[in-house]
Amino acid sequence: MAQDTKVEALDGGPVMEAFDKHEGLIEELERMLEQARSGEIVGLAGAVMHRDQATGVRVVGLSNRALLGALAVVQYTLAGDL
Repeated sequence: MAQDTKVEALDGGPVMEAFDKHEGLIEELERMLEQARSGEIVGLAGAVMHRDQATGVRVVGLSNRALLGALAVVQYTLAGDL
């Protein structure tokens, strides 16, 4: 019996193809890594998107209310980009 291999998004829209690596992302992560190594960055909270569009969150190091406020700005910025 043949299987239907057609894949659709839950909202009925197209399923996006896997992405190639993003050089700007790599550069930013390397810059942040150097800042963490020097002690300039002491905490990180954020979201990641994997190439299959699965998402995850990362919270490491020190955090406070200022970091929480910065995440609210990120959320506002992302919402405006959608």
